[in-house]
Amino acid sequence: MEMKQYHSDNGVLTTAEFWDDCTSKHQWQTFSGVDAKHQNGCVEQTIQTIMPMANTFMIHAMLRWDEHGGDNVVLWPFAV
Repeated sequence: MEMKQYHSDNGVLTTAEFWDDCTSKHQWQTFSGVDAKHQNGCVEQTIQTIMPMANTFMIHAMLRWDEHGGDNVVLWPFAV
């Protein structure tokens, strides 16, 4: 699947390098307004669902899997 458009906040995706890369691949960008979480409601709802679950996974790993580094922040991407 090829990306055709990116919709993001005004963070790191506004850099000239990323803009040039998107232009070379015939992709375009749109940006949200400041604190406009409502512009990407589907993603925001998904984040609100996933993050508490990831916290629960990390707590479980810390309590039950301590001998393998359950409190290790390296596991955070796997939890998410």
